[in-house]
Parts: sequence; structure tokens; C-alpha cells
Amino acid sequence: MRLQDPLYGTVEVEPVMAALLHTPPLQRLERVHQAGAAALLQPKWNVTRLEHSIGVMLLIRRLGGSLPEQAAALLHDVSHTAFSHLVDQVLDHPDEDYHEKQLERVIKHPAIEEAIAPMGWKVEDLLPLERWSILEQPAPDLCADRIDYTLRDQYHYGGLSLHEIHAFLEMLTLVQGRIAVRSLAWAEWFVDAYYREVVHFFLDPKNVYANDRLSTVLRQAMVEGVITEDDWMKTDQKLLQQVKDRGGEALLRDLSEIRPGIRLQISHPDDNWDIHFKQKVRWVDPLVISKNGDIVRASQLSTKIRNQTQEAIERMKAGVYVRIV
Repeated sequence: MRLQDPLYGTVEVEPVMAALLHTPPLQRLERVHQAGAAALLQPKWNVTRLEHSIGVMLLIRRLGGSLPEQAAALLHDVSHTAFSHLVDQVLDHPDEDYHEKQLERVIKHPAIEEAIAPMGWKVEDLLPLERWSILEQPAPDLCADRIDYTLRDQYHYGGLSLHEIHAFLEMLTLVQGRIAVRSLAWAEWFVDAYYREVVHFFLDPKNVYANDRLSTVLRQAMVEGVITEDDWMKTDQKLLQQVKDRGGEALLRDLSEIRPGIRLQISHPDDNWDIHFKQKVRWVDPLVISKNGDIVRASQLSTKIRNQTQEAIERMKAGVYVRIV
């Protein structure tokens, strides 16, 4: 099977990957937006969980990761619910880990087990995901998941060029199974892109407003029995359509307020504001190969990274105040 990806180009993948891509759990991710409800306000913010999952798999492949690790990458987001992390707001999971708690249950789908059986694999051979050092690493390390969603979103929404992205990818290497950067300048480049993602994009007023309003609607829909927890495993559109079909007048009125064209601005906590949103704190400090060949944290060599990280953490802890104009 030949895959064509905007970041990694055209790649021929093994039959097991093709089989996984055709399973219902993976196909569902093609209709789950990575940015949650934001696409309802800003239709161009339309990167899907499937695109990202394929990207993580291709990046691991590029870095020399094993076939089982590539399969784990393809499946790592299979338990994401409709509108991605919106469920964490509705069901009060501040660590944004609802999908992680559901992964083992979802990944044991008969179609997934059937797809990997010709390789002699069982689902248990791919879990836990933390066993795969390229795929997942705790902050502040780089990992394929963290790298792909940053590059992918910032390519589509933030103005990163393919030339920059390809140059950065050439600077990546593995050191004892962990991703390192061969250049401090390119480590600084990625840190800057990452904070544009997790601070400027994640805390963009459109993102905050859409996710806040839809989480309020869906929380009330659950209270009224319009949707159940099981319904979160549908696609974005199917979950939304269920609310439209079964919801009362108040729910439909609140839902209608999530629309393109609404005017929003960032406010000050001492001024008038309508939404205050604080997100999970995310930060990176890549491993870098120094000029003398040592492996060190980029922050040990870069005042810029130390300052950016401190500022980003402070902004995430403070959150953002959004006013409807």
C-alpha cells in the first residue's frame, strides 16, 4: 500500500499496515478532528486523528523504528473519542488522559486482532505504548507523537514551510533509542514551533471558545440522556447529529452559538471576560548532541530555550481569558 503524506512524502508500507488502516477503529479516526470543536468555528483547522496517526507511524519508520513500533504508532490514538480531548473537559479529566484509560479496551477490537494475526502478533505484544521509546516519552523529551502533531498542525495552520520541516527532520537521530537533535539551532527552532502549538494555537480564542461551548452542550446532553458515555466513540459528526436529532430547544440554541464569524478577543483577568481556560502544562527540552559529542539538554546550552519554557509554563498555568465581542 502506498501512502502519501504532506510531511513525509510517498511511502510504500507493509500489508499489515494496510490491513490496520482498513479496520473500523482506524477508519473512525478519519472523522475525528485533532483540534476538537475548533473546526466548527474555523473549518480549515481540520487535521484528523488518522492523519496524525499515519504521520507518527511514518516518522518512526523514518527513524528506523521496528515494524511492531510502527504498528503501535498507527494505533496509539485509536481510543480518542469524538472531538478528541473535549471528553476530558466534559468528564473532568484534567490530565487529558481519558483516551489512555480506554486504549486497552478499544485496541482489542476483533478487526485489529485479525489484521495483526498474520504477523504472529497479539494486541498484548504492542502494549503498553510506553515500551516504545521512539513513539512515547515523558516530557520534556522529544517523541514521534509530540513531534508529528507539532509539525503537522504548524504546517497547516502556523506557517511552517516544508523546507524547514524537512531540514529539521534531517537533524533528528536516535541515541540509545531516544530522539536527539544534531544541532542546537534546530532544537531551538523546534522548541519555538512547539510553544506556538501548545500556547498560541491551543489557547487561541477560537479554540478556547469552541471547546468550552461544545463541552457545555455535551455535558448537558449527557445529563439529559441525549447522549451516553458510549456515544463518545462515534465520529464528530455522528455525535453532533445525535444531539441535533434528540436535543431540546435549549441545547439546539446553545449549539447554534458555535459558528464561524463570531468575534472573540483575549481579555485581561481584571477586565470583562466570558471564558477562562487553563490547559495541561506541556513543555519540551530536547536532547542535543553538543559540539564535543556529549548528549545534553538543549536548555543547558540555550538561554533562549530556558526563557521560552519559563514563559510558556507561566502562560499555561495562568490560562487565557476570552471575551465575546
